[in-house]
Amino acid sequence: MRLQEGARSLLVRGLWVNLLNPKAIVFFLAFMPQFIRPAEELLPQYAVLGATVVVVDIAVMLFIFAACARQFQRFTQSERGQRAMNRTFGTLFAGVGVALAVL
Repeated sequence: MRLQEGARSLLVRGLWVNLLNPKAIVFFLAFMPQFIRPAEELLPQYAVLGATVVVVDIAVMLFIFAACARQFQRFTQSERGQRAMNRTFGTLFAGVGVALAVL
């Protein structure tokens, strides 16, 4: 049995995952101050920079999703395809982990 999750539920879940992602938080704490002028008002600067990052991220993710959705559809619709995709990406992640540990 396959449950379909609504678009609103997916959006809310994605929003929470991104807002609470420690990697993203650390990235923005390191990245954003480089582009802020302390002598000027901070809130408008952070708002413009934050909005710019969000718009670019959404555009890139939509483009990547649109470009890859059809190719991955055949994997996601069968249990065998999902298993193959999980193994492939799991192997890639493990390989990156080993490479990081070695380097």
